[in-house]
Amino acid sequence: MPAGYAPLLEDAISFYAPEWRDKITEVFTKCAQQGISYDEELEILTSSGKRVWVRTIGEAVRNEEGKIYKVQGAFQNITKRKQAGQKLRESEARYRAIFEATGTATLIVGEDTTILMANNECFDMFGYDPSQLAGQKWTQFVAPESVELMMKNHRLRQKNPELAPSKYEVKLLNNKGETRDVIV
Repeated sequence: MPAGYAPLLEDAISFYAPEWRDKITEVFTKCAQQGISYDEELEILTSSGKRVWVRTIGEAVRNEEGKIYKVQGAFQNITKRKQAGQKLRESEARYRAIFEATGTATLIVGEDTTILMANNECFDMFGYDPSQLAGQKWTQFVAPESVELMMKNHRLRQKNPELAPSKYEVKLLNNKGETRDVIV
């Protein structure tokens, strides 16, 4: 659209993909009648029928008496951002599926020992639901005799992963406080 283009309402609504026409009609009508601005992400159709995601913004313009006499707004093409977001969601879903299907209790831990993620195998092995583990320090689930070794290896892994052993045996605590011998 050229700058300053002002289509008739019916023409403007027809630019939107059919499933978005009710939404844009609703928000535009509220803007034109009640002065409620809108900022929406919807799909439009180009003249060739190609779908394009746009951010559409509209605001009421009032005259000296405060009456709304027009709605002005803008479009911004956000197709690439929407596509990137979709690819990220798909990647996260694949990662989550792999993370959950390892067959092994698995944690992702931050530098400060906070558990960022835990899979469902943690429940089978230790009796903790993943949501109970996330946000907690992993050190509280380690038997006292193994804390020093695990902290040493944690620091080594942060410094240089090649310096830390890839596997070693430690004792962890289940939700009943019982010790479990595991290889991490």
